Amino acid sequence: MQPRTRATLSALLLFAIAITGWLMLDRAASYATPAIRDTARNPGFQHAMRLQVATARAAADALGMQAASSPAAAAAFRADYRVQQLQIQADSLGLDRWAAHDARRQGLLLTIRDSLAVFITALRQTDGYATAAAGVPATSLLPTLNQVERALSNYAASLSEPAPPARNVLFAVPAALWLLFLLLLLEIAALAWLVLPA
Repeated sequence: MQPRTRATLSALLLFAIAITGWLMLDRAASYATPAIRDTARNPGFQHAMRLQVATARAAADALGMQAASSPAAAAAFRADYRVQQLQIQADSLGLDRWAAHDARRQGLLLTIRDSLAVFITALRQTDGYATAAAGVPATSLLPTLNQVERALSNYAASLSEPAPPARNVLFAVPAALWLLFLLLLLEIAALAWLVLPA
Protein backbone atom coordinates (compact mmCIF):
# COMPACT_ATOMS: atom_id res chain seq x y z
CA MET A 1 0.00 0.00 0.00
CA GLN A 2 1.25 3.43 -0.93
CA PRO A 3 2.49 5.53 2.02
CA ARG A 4 0.20 8.39 1.02
CA THR A 5 -2.81 6.09 0.88
CA ARG A 6 -1.85 4.60 4.23
CA ALA A 7 -1.57 8.09 5.74
CA THR A 8 -4.94 9.12 4.30
CA LEU A 9 -6.66 6.00 5.62
CA SER A 10 -5.01 6.47 9.02
CA ALA A 11 -6.26 10.06 9.20
CA LEU A 12 -9.77 8.95 8.26
CA LEU A 13 -9.68 6.22 10.88
CA LEU A 14 -8.51 8.66 13.55
CA PHE A 15 -11.39 10.94 12.64
CA ALA A 16 -13.82 7.99 12.76
CA ILE A 17 -12.44 6.94 16.17
CA ALA A 18 -12.93 10.46 17.49
CA ILE A 19 -16.54 10.56 16.24
CA THR A 20 -17.33 7.09 17.61
CA GLY A 21 -15.75 7.95 20.96
CA TRP A 22 -17.76 11.15 21.20
CA LEU A 23 -20.99 9.26 20.37
CA MET A 24 -20.16 6.67 23.02
CA LEU A 25 -19.54 9.32 25.68
CA ASP A 26 -22.73 11.14 24.77
CA ARG A 27 -24.81 7.96 24.87
CA ALA A 28 -23.18 6.80 28.11
CA ALA A 29 -23.84 10.18 29.75
CA SER A 30 -27.51 10.07 28.79
CA TYR A 31 -27.70 6.49 30.08
CA ALA A 32 -25.94 7.24 33.38
CA THR A 33 -27.96 10.40 34.09
CA PRO A 34 -31.51 9.57 35.16
CA ALA A 35 -34.03 11.02 32.78
CA ILE A 36 -36.36 13.63 34.23
CA ARG A 37 -39.78 12.08 34.19
CA ASP A 38 -42.74 13.81 32.68
CA THR A 39 -44.55 14.19 35.98
CA ALA A 40 -47.08 16.61 34.53
CA ARG A 41 -48.78 13.67 32.77
CA ASN A 42 -48.64 11.35 35.77
CA PRO A 43 -52.16 10.92 37.26
CA GLY A 44 -50.75 10.53 40.78
CA PHE A 45 -48.84 13.80 40.43
CA GLN A 46 -51.94 15.59 39.13
CA HIS A 47 -54.09 14.34 42.00
CA ALA A 48 -51.42 15.33 44.53
CA MET A 49 -51.07 18.85 43.13
CA ARG A 50 -54.82 19.43 43.05
CA LEU A 51 -55.12 18.09 46.60
CA GLN A 52 -52.46 20.50 47.80
CA VAL A 53 -54.38 23.45 46.38
CA ALA A 54 -57.81 22.21 47.50
CA THR A 55 -56.78 21.44 51.08
CA ALA A 56 -55.10 24.83 51.49
CA ARG A 57 -58.10 26.68 50.07
CA ALA A 58 -60.58 24.66 52.14
CA ALA A 59 -58.64 25.47 55.32
CA ALA A 60 -58.55 29.17 54.39
CA ASP A 61 -62.29 29.13 53.66
CA ALA A 62 -63.11 27.41 56.96
CA LEU A 63 -61.11 30.00 58.89
CA GLY A 64 -62.61 32.75 56.77
CA MET A 65 -66.14 31.65 57.62
CA GLN A 66 -65.28 31.91 61.30
CA ALA A 67 -63.73 35.37 60.97
CA ALA A 68 -66.16 36.82 58.40
CA SER A 69 -67.49 40.24 59.40
CA SER A 70 -70.66 40.01 57.34
CA PRO A 71 -73.08 37.33 56.11
CA ALA A 72 -72.12 38.11 52.52
CA ALA A 73 -68.45 37.47 53.19
CA ALA A 74 -69.27 34.26 55.05
CA ALA A 75 -71.44 33.13 52.13
CA ALA A 76 -68.59 33.72 49.67
CA PHE A 77 -66.21 31.66 51.80
CA ARG A 78 -68.86 28.94 52.20
CA ALA A 79 -69.47 28.69 48.44
CA ASP A 80 -65.78 28.19 47.69
CA TYR A 81 -65.49 25.86 50.66
CA ARG A 82 -68.06 23.49 49.17
CA VAL A 83 -66.20 23.48 45.84
CA GLN A 84 -62.92 22.61 47.57
CA GLN A 85 -64.60 19.84 49.56
CA LEU A 86 -65.79 18.25 46.32
CA GLN A 87 -62.30 18.65 44.84
CA ILE A 88 -60.71 16.99 47.88
CA GLN A 89 -63.16 14.11 47.69
CA ALA A 90 -62.64 13.59 43.96
CA ASP A 91 -58.85 13.73 44.03
CA SER A 92 -58.50 11.62 47.17
CA LEU A 93 -60.60 8.92 45.48
CA GLY A 94 -58.53 9.31 42.31
CA LEU A 95 -55.30 8.94 44.27
CA ASP A 96 -56.64 5.83 46.00
CA ARG A 97 -57.44 4.28 42.63
CA TRP A 98 -54.05 5.26 41.25
CA ALA A 99 -52.37 3.53 44.20
CA ALA A 100 -52.94 0.18 42.46
CA HIS A 101 -50.59 1.35 39.67
CA ASP A 102 -47.89 2.70 41.99
CA ALA A 103 -46.57 -0.23 43.99
CA ARG A 104 -43.27 1.53 44.81
CA ARG A 105 -44.91 4.33 46.81
CA GLN A 106 -47.50 2.55 48.91
CA GLY A 107 -45.99 3.92 52.11
CA LEU A 108 -46.20 7.52 50.89
CA LEU A 109 -49.75 6.99 49.64
CA LEU A 110 -50.76 5.50 52.99
CA THR A 111 -49.28 8.53 54.77
CA ILE A 112 -51.32 10.82 52.52
CA ARG A 113 -54.50 8.85 53.22
CA ASP A 114 -53.98 8.92 56.99
CA SER A 115 -53.02 12.60 57.20
CA LEU A 116 -55.89 13.53 54.90
CA ALA A 117 -58.38 11.74 57.17
CA VAL A 118 -57.09 13.66 60.20
CA PHE A 119 -57.21 16.92 58.23
CA ILE A 120 -60.82 16.36 57.16
CA THR A 121 -61.77 15.74 60.79
CA ALA A 122 -60.10 19.00 61.83
CA LEU A 123 -61.75 20.79 58.91
CA ARG A 124 -65.23 19.65 59.95
CA GLN A 125 -64.57 20.68 63.53
CA THR A 126 -63.44 24.11 62.35
CA ASP A 127 -66.45 24.71 60.11
CA GLY A 128 -68.81 23.59 62.88
CA TYR A 129 -70.09 20.53 61.04
CA ALA A 130 -68.60 18.12 63.60
CA THR A 131 -67.52 18.39 67.20
CA ALA A 132 -64.76 16.59 69.09
CA ALA A 133 -65.84 13.34 70.69
CA ALA A 134 -66.30 13.26 74.44
CA GLY A 135 -62.96 13.08 76.18
CA VAL A 136 -61.03 13.64 72.93
CA PRO A 137 -59.46 17.07 72.39
CA ALA A 138 -60.35 19.01 69.26
CA THR A 139 -57.98 18.57 66.34
CA SER A 140 -56.13 21.74 65.36
CA LEU A 141 -56.56 22.63 61.68
CA LEU A 142 -53.25 24.22 60.72
CA PRO A 143 -50.92 21.45 62.00
CA THR A 144 -53.01 18.83 60.19
CA LEU A 145 -52.92 20.95 57.03
CA ASN A 146 -49.13 21.10 57.32
CA GLN A 147 -48.96 17.30 57.60
CA VAL A 148 -51.12 16.82 54.51
CA GLU A 149 -49.13 19.34 52.48
CA ARG A 150 -45.85 17.70 53.50
CA ALA A 151 -47.11 14.22 52.63
CA LEU A 152 -48.35 15.40 49.23
CA SER A 153 -45.07 17.23 48.54
CA ASN A 154 -43.03 14.14 49.44
CA TYR A 155 -45.11 12.01 47.10
CA ALA A 156 -44.86 14.50 44.23
CA ALA A 157 -41.09 14.78 44.72
CA SER A 158 -40.69 11.00 44.73
CA LEU A 159 -42.25 10.78 41.26
CA SER A 160 -39.17 12.47 39.76
CA GLU A 161 -36.78 9.97 41.34
CA PRO A 162 -35.23 7.43 38.95
CA ALA A 163 -36.41 3.86 38.94
CA PRO A 164 -34.15 1.43 40.84
CA PRO A 165 -31.26 0.21 38.68
CA ALA A 166 -31.42 -3.20 37.07
CA ARG A 167 -29.71 -5.95 39.03
CA ASN A 168 -27.63 -7.07 36.07
CA VAL A 169 -25.98 -3.85 34.95
CA LEU A 170 -24.18 -5.61 32.07
CA PHE A 171 -27.43 -6.50 30.31
CA ALA A 172 -28.99 -3.16 31.23
CA VAL A 173 -26.54 -1.28 28.95
CA PRO A 174 -28.36 -0.23 25.75
CA ALA A 175 -27.63 -2.21 22.58
CA ALA A 176 -26.61 0.98 20.77
CA LEU A 177 -23.78 1.50 23.26
CA TRP A 178 -22.52 -2.04 22.68
CA LEU A 179 -22.56 -1.49 18.90
CA LEU A 180 -20.61 1.73 19.25
CA PHE A 181 -18.09 -0.06 21.46
CA LEU A 182 -17.63 -2.84 18.89
CA LEU A 183 -17.28 -0.27 16.10
CA LEU A 184 -14.61 1.55 18.12
CA LEU A 185 -12.68 -1.69 18.60
CA LEU A 186 -12.82 -2.41 14.87
CA GLU A 187 -11.60 1.09 14.04
CA ILE A 188 -8.72 0.81 16.51
CA ALA A 189 -7.78 -2.60 15.09
CA ALA A 190 -7.83 -1.22 11.54
CA LEU A 191 -5.69 1.73 12.56
CA ALA A 192 -3.20 -0.57 14.29
CA TRP A 193 -3.01 -2.72 11.15
CA LEU A 194 -2.25 0.37 9.05
CA VAL A 195 0.23 2.02 11.40
CA LEU A 196 2.12 -0.88 12.94
CA PRO A 197 4.78 -2.53 10.75
CA ALA A 198 3.90 -5.94 9.38
